[in-house]
Amino acid sequence: MAASRPLDGSIPAGQPGSSRYIPPALLAAVLGLRIAYLQQLSQSPLGTFLVEDQLVYQTRAREILSGHLIGNATPFYSSTLYPYILAAIYAVCGDRPTAVYLVQHLLGVATCALVFLLAREIFETRRAFVGLVLAGLYGPLVFAEGQILMISWTVFAVALALWAAVRHSRTGTLRSALLCGAACGLGMAAKPNLIVLALTVALWWRLVSGRWRWSSLFALGSGAALFVLPVAAVNAAATGGRVLISASGGINLAIGNNPRSDGTYIEPWAAEGQDSSQFHGLQNASRHFAGRALGRPVDDLEADRYWRQTALGFILGHPLDEARLLGRKILLMLNRQEIPNVMSFDFYRTQFSALRLFPAGFWLVGPFGLLVALLSWRGGRGPLLLLASLVLYALSLLPFFVCDRFRLPMVPILAVFAADGMLTLKETVRARRFRRAALLTAGVVALAGVSSLPLARFDLGRDHWMLAQGFLERGDPEDAIAEYRAVLALHPDQASAWTDLGVVQTRLGRYSDAEQSLRQATLISPGLGSAHAALADWHRIRGATDAALAEYRLAVEADPTLVEAWLSLARLLRSDGQNELAREVLLKGRSLNPGVTLFDAALRETGSGTQGP
Repeated sequence: MAASRPLDGSIPAGQPGSSRYIPPALLAAVLGLRIAYLQQLSQSPLGTFLVEDQLVYQTRAREILSGHLIGNATPFYSSTLYPYILAAIYAVCGDRPTAVYLVQHLLGVATCALVFLLAREIFETRRAFVGLVLAGLYGPLVFAEGQILMISWTVFAVALALWAAVRHSRTGTLRSALLCGAACGLGMAAKPNLIVLALTVALWWRLVSGRWRWSSLFALGSGAALFVLPVAAVNAAATGGRVLISASGGINLAIGNNPRSDGTYIEPWAAEGQDSSQFHGLQNASRHFAGRALGRPVDDLEADRYWRQTALGFILGHPLDEARLLGRKILLMLNRQEIPNVMSFDFYRTQFSALRLFPAGFWLVGPFGLLVALLSWRGGRGPLLLLASLVLYALSLLPFFVCDRFRLPMVPILAVFAADGMLTLKETVRARRFRRAALLTAGVVALAGVSSLPLARFDLGRDHWMLAQGFLERGDPEDAIAEYRAVLALHPDQASAWTDLGVVQTRLGRYSDAEQSLRQATLISPGLGSAHAALADWHRIRGATDAALAEYRLAVEADPTLVEAWLSLARLLRSDGQNELAREVLLKGRSLNPGVTLFDAALRETGSGTQGP
């Protein structure tokens, strides 16, 4: 591998001749390709349909814009900071996801520029050009930029932190140390495990300078505090000091460590044929199943505690299974496949031809980057910073699970290493050093083989379901039905898809088809509350009051969080003249769903007040 530039060497003032125009030209081309993808994304329902943490971030951003700067909800999803970023973008550009995607594509181009600067600092300009191209054409990064998620900001933060760390080692200025700390803090605000990056930088500075420079460490810590402390303060204010980061650590640990875990995103309750979407997100689902296990309703913190204890019980009680799972996670982290957390990169490539203009992926960057990373301990102190950051970040993921967006912060490092590996192989062949070239090629091929192991298989059923929801949100029920049928072609036993299909058919007045779909859902999953609620709605529309009442009761018994089912049950009882029974239903529903004000409004409609007996 190429030797890194001495860290005490001079910094090049520029590039000779026309070569100085190459980076801006490459960045402009990278931006142009991203704009082509953005244009296609903006015309698809996938560009506006939001689920899980995306929807939480969007809702919270709108609350901020309406004046609720702190909020009062327990922070569950990882980034408290991101809604403020969204709110700032919406304040300037209007409430449009497309505006966010544009900003994040620009941020992605800035990340490519930082990869160029980092590669030039550690190696030299030609490798920097290749690193820029690899990062610019890295498809999963472009995919992430087109999501209402913090991850593209996190990748930018990692690249900025590493570049600023190297600059500080050369210049010694406190400004560069402060910038490095701020970048680390930006990353930690979304992913607390990136504290390993700040620690790596601090230790590396000690190695480079031969002593602790306390002013540099103070600047590093101060920069990180610029983002971390406000986030902790907002969380503490929103929860009365009960939560400083988030209440999702327990369930994330349980997802990665349970009897059914394979190292990817498999929810602990998936064995029951249910997923988070049936409970309107992971947060509600984690509370529901924790409460069911404990035999009582629980809040977010109690659910977090339960899932953490459950995961630790599995880890300590099954050491051999945990060891095998750990090895599998390592292989998954090195795998060429983009393992989906919510939406699938592979599915998006089938939907958007512009995304196929970005051919680079882990299949390319992984083998070359990992080979150089394995050999980088011999390449000087600059590559050592990248190697240590790569290894420690990967280790920080292993207690949890592997997915595409968790791996993305490794990409700037791997792009720099891969650029060095590609040019080193080319230079070795041109120098007719065929034995060394053969060894390098063998190393790349071996790592490519490891990367290509068929460790996991993912179908596109969940993605078709989400696209169906997007079509519904846009007012295209026929396209939605087609997507639901695509889901059922893959998963004929998925009760939630049958339920959603039946709901749409009911809306369109196709009552015979709707009944068939909804009864199929209850046959497959008798305990699926949403299916019983939809069948109750079907009966109510057709005037079968007794059948509707029975189905509503089954719905709320199966899933007490179905607020609308409680309210519909009470309304139907009132219309049948059973006011006192309707009031009892509302009081019970309110007790099982504390904080939902809809029950109070419905109780007032009964004319008997909102107080219980």
